[in-house]
Amino acid sequence: MTPKRSIRNPTTIAVSLLLSVGLLAGCGIATTTAGTDTTTATAAAVEVDATQSAAQVLAANEAVMDSGDYVDDAEAVDIALDGDTATTSGDGVTVDGSTVTITAAGTYRISGTLDDGQVIVDTADTGTVALILDGASISSTTTAAIDIRQADAAIISLATGTENALSDAASYDDSAEANAALYSATDLTITGTGSLAVTGNGNDGIASQDGLVIDSGSIAVTAADDGIRGKDALVIQGGTVSVTAGGDGLKSDDDEDPTRGFISITDGDVTVTADDDGLAATTDVVITGGTLDVTTGGGAANAAAAATDSSAQGITAGVIAVIEGGTTTIDAQHDAINATGGFHLVSGTVDAAAGDDGVHADTALVIDGGTLDITTAVEGLESAAITVNGGETSLVTQDDGVNATVGSTTTESATGTGDAAAAADGAAAPEAGTAPAAGTAPTGGAPEEVCGRAAEAWPAAAEAVMTDRP
Repeated sequence: MTPKRSIRNPTTIAVSLLLSVGLLAGCGIATTTAGTDTTTATAAAVEVDATQSAAQVLAANEAVMDSGDYVDDAEAVDIALDGDTATTSGDGVTVDGSTVTITAAGTYRISGTLDDGQVIVDTADTGTVALILDGASISSTTTAAIDIRQADAAIISLATGTENALSDAASYDDSAEANAALYSATDLTITGTGSLAVTGNGNDGIASQDGLVIDSGSIAVTAADDGIRGKDALVIQGGTVSVTAGGDGLKSDDDEDPTRGFISITDGDVTVTADDDGLAATTDVVITGGTLDVTTGGGAANAAAAATDSSAQGITAGVIAVIEGGTTTIDAQHDAINATGGFHLVSGTVDAAAGDDGVHADTALVIDGGTLDITTAVEGLESAAITVNGGETSLVTQDDGVNATVGSTTTESATGTGDAAAAADGAAAPEAGTAPAAGTAPTGGAPEEVCGRAAEAWPAAAEAVMTDRP
């Protein structure tokens, strides 16, 4: 099987908006342009098949353990929290002041309030540890509220009709492994129909060093840095998730294994407000359902106030981003969607406002269906190869509506109001509403196909557009 990804060196051959609009006419893309200049920037692209479906992308990734169905509350050991101490009804639990340590696999029901304390899971035996939070409130001024150090897998189950809360220290000891109010060194599943409020004062809100699955529940996270992080993978399958983060909102960042480091959303209502990226995955972002609402860096209206190196993007994928269902709304200070490899819109609805690009994919951008509405952006669609086979796409941009380039680059364009603004190579930029001066049509670097037009047709089509335009 062909590897999913590899790295190549970038080039910076620009194809102007004039060429892009000429080749994409009739593809169902509506563009409105109010010109402005942008700067050129290059980055290494990732080779990827941008026509992959959500199922194909996920099949190439490592499976994520979902333990949500394995909670047996009939066998639960009760742990009652009481201020600065706790009591328990069974084996497998030790209490030392305000520190509760679970040492055996099994199911534990936790209720009450623990002030400046901690629940630790550290099991030497095999098996899953399930913690049923049944009206539990745990806070710590020195470390994580819940620290799952060792277990085959862990489950947090939110009891029906209950409200639960976790908060951690503003700073940790340098030797601490934990870096979140709810921390797990193993695979973690969150399930149940109750609610959980998590405050990450020191760093992250919820973090797993392996995979993290959210099955259900009402989860609200406020974090100094990243909101919810699953290092190997982050999967949201349902529930209501709200994140306010000083760093990234949702994150998966394993950079050692190409089958890990991905985010998948299949269902649920997810709201993210982040100072940095909304969704950040080292490899893939796959959305097949649910409702996602993302605001980053104060939104597109805050683009002018951003630092030049700001990257508060709505969705960023190190390899490919695939949207195949659901409703996604993005208001991003920088790009709304940015993929180092490819982007594929199969179905679903995407409404986006961007301080820079609406959708940027270094290698290839494919739209097969769905609805894409870029309400404001500097450039609407930008990629080395852009293919639009269906769907409805609307772009309102300050510069290029559609920019097909080789490498990750944006090119300087002359001011215009709906006119194709970039001149042919060797000619001066035209005034608004005037034809470009004679020159050589740009050649090279064309994608294999754009809207069904073969690559070899590009030079002739470009010349025709440039010479025949009134």
